[in-house]
Amino acid sequence: MRTCVLVASICVVSICLGAAGCSPTANQIRPIYVAPQQFQSLGCDEIAAEAQRLARSAAMVAGAPPVEAVPGAKVVVWPGLAAAKASDETTSALGRLKGEFDALVIAASQKNCGIDFQQGGA
Repeated sequence: MRTCVLVASICVVSICLGAAGCSPTANQIRPIYVAPQQFQSLGCDEIAAEAQRLARSAAMVAGAPPVEAVPGAKVVVWPGLAAAKASDETTSALGRLKGEFDALVIAASQKNCGIDFQQGGA
């Protein structure tokens, strides 16, 4: 009986450790597609403000330090999220945020907004 309990305990611990080791980092999460057309009604300043908001939200969700925005500047920095491990809930939220951010980048390009989108450090 003890042997069965010991073997079961070892299996559970091994599965838990294996699953934790396979969790993606926040930087490895793929974006969920969002159509850029949903942002076509926004002006360039609104696109920049929305991208800044998404970058702050992504940093907060991942537990990463936020990238400070320069008011009025046309530079948007997606936060460096390399060290943050992602749970299923975090993966879903960051995938959606990345998808919206990517759609904003496309919308800004189509409107020739001149916004400089950058990837933050790790």
